Amino acid sequence: MAADQDMRVAVVYRSRGLAERIARQLRINRPAIAVTGIPAGRTAAARIRSEPPAVAVFEADAEDQVQERTLDSISGDPALARTAIIALTSAERPSYRLRLYALVNPDDPGNRVESAILSALEERKTPRAPAQRLETAVSEGALLRLLDFIKAATGVLVDPDKAHNLEKAVLQRTRALGLGSVWEYLNRLSSRGFAEKELDEIIPSFTVTETSFLRTEAHFRAIKSVVIPDLLRRKNRSSDRIRVWSAGCSTGEEAFSLAMTFVEEVGDLYAWDFKIIATDMNQDALDTARKGLYDHKDLKKLSTDQISKYFTESSGAFKVKDVLSGIIDFRPLNLAQGDFKSSLGETADLVFCENVIIYFDRTVLNSLAGSFFDAISPGGYLFLGYSESLYKVDHPFEDVSFENTFFYRKPLKGKAVRDRSKTPSAASAAPATPLRVPKIPPKSRPGAGRRREDSEPAPRPAAAAPGPSPRDLIAAGHFAAAASALRSELAANPESREAALLLSFSLAASGHADEASRIIAAVPRPAGLDAEIRFFEGMVLLAQGRDRDAIEAFRGAVFLDLDFYPAHFHLGELYAKAGAPRKAAVHFGNVLDILDRRAESGQVLTLDGAVAGERLAETCADSMAALSEERQT
Repeated sequence: MAADQDMRVAVVYRSRGLAERIARQLRINRPAIAVTGIPAGRTAAARIRSEPPAVAVFEADAEDQVQERTLDSISGDPALARTAIIALTSAERPSYRLRLYALVNPDDPGNRVESAILSALEERKTPRAPAQRLETAVSEGALLRLLDFIKAATGVLVDPDKAHNLEKAVLQRTRALGLGSVWEYLNRLSSRGFAEKELDEIIPSFTVTETSFLRTEAHFRAIKSVVIPDLLRRKNRSSDRIRVWSAGCSTGEEAFSLAMTFVEEVGDLYAWDFKIIATDMNQDALDTARKGLYDHKDLKKLSTDQISKYFTESSGAFKVKDVLSGIIDFRPLNLAQGDFKSSLGETADLVFCENVIIYFDRTVLNSLAGSFFDAISPGGYLFLGYSESLYKVDHPFEDVSFENTFFYRKPLKGKAVRDRSKTPSAASAAPATPLRVPKIPPKSRPGAGRRREDSEPAPRPAAAAPGPSPRDLIAAGHFAAAASALRSELAANPESREAALLLSFSLAASGHADEASRIIAAVPRPAGLDAEIRFFEGMVLLAQGRDRDAIEAFRGAVFLDLDFYPAHFHLGELYAKAGAPRKAAVHFGNVLDILDRRAESGQVLTLDGAVAGERLAETCADSMAALSEERQT
């Protein structure tokens, strides 16, 4: 009887045929599995409890409140502790998610419901290993549940192929707590108190703490030339406060860089009600930030004067002085919590969130953009990482450009905010042409801390700084704006080959592939064959979803120029997607070899913008490592 029970699967369905389909698929590999179909409804929970199966699959839907309540109670029922609960739903954040064996999205073409069932049955019949035989690996089913837990708890998407450090951390925690298996550890995560404590333990294993002082220099130039002068014009020293938020501050370099910038530009900062709130969910990183101790190599972007002014050296270490640390409040904060205004206790005039949103999916980003907007004061600013943008994300910010960088601004009170409900969806709408910000002298002037009275004449704006180049617009993912600029450039210089090629790419990336094809076909080919033209033809084909034709175009570019590394990069991506890991690894390796030989950081255009610098090399190296593991399994 026990053996039969260990092979029983109950499917609580909303649509007829689901149980039969699952049974048919399972019997291909495991004929002994017994599948029972149970119609969704108020009696489904009672039927599951009366004869607990080995696995219970629930076809759920966010709009079906009865099924949602059933799952919520079932997944937390101690009497069903040995039943693996699998939810088949497209809902992003169901309340029961942290207590599931697996959550499977039916819209995912790689639907895993059958494999999740088989994994659960296999783990159920495997006896617990003796204490002396510790687990040395995390099973696929356990890893998927762990990644679901992390996404639900933190919003972070961890690639299963790059979760090695996370797996090690979970194995270490399982042993440290004296638990019998990883599954026992995962089941304990259903307890809120245990989950909160363990998150602090495992977060360092899947978050990246790499940062540096003045990391993106263009952003700090924009803060000096645009943000600080604007705040000083609009703020009253005696009554107004200035708040800066470093969101995802890591080990503190970013927050101290912001403090340094404000001290240098404002002067007597302590005369203002000024504070920097620096947050991160990584407690280890926050502990390092609070200590404010750094090696000399960490200060390589700082001048000798800045080091002597803001740091005290002792035994080879450099400690941040109180002039900076005294205006920073380091706090733990999980960006997945959403309500930042309540968490921070006040709104911010400047939010700096570099290299954080790359770890979130589009759904989380849409929510995050709204939360940032609510947490920023009217007229306040939002800075993201140099390669990050809110392109294709639903947001009400104004796009702002200064020199060669981008950031965002919340409209002042009284200014109309675009009604996105009356425009095309965020996924299809073209980004607005960025505002071009005049270059304002950064140093404060006499009276800069008081408001300009209505009777005073408005200051004459300085000459506008040159706007971003089309390549910069493309790199940031602003393809529509790039296309507009390139059309103007071509009108002024119809013979510009570069403008024509970049316009074809911008149009293809923004959904106008047919026009892109016409433009690239008209580009003169001096010798009949041209590697650069073949590359851009490949990009247009890629945008059209014609992967096979794109491969041929990129191969043509490489044939004509063996060192054309952008074509190698896309060949690596396409071969990996097509299930040819050896070919993919060769091309990713070629990119690294070419860049190393040329001593270049490199940049590759993609349909999401550009991959450049360290990120390009890291992407290739990580892809090669993942492909190597794939070949070994």
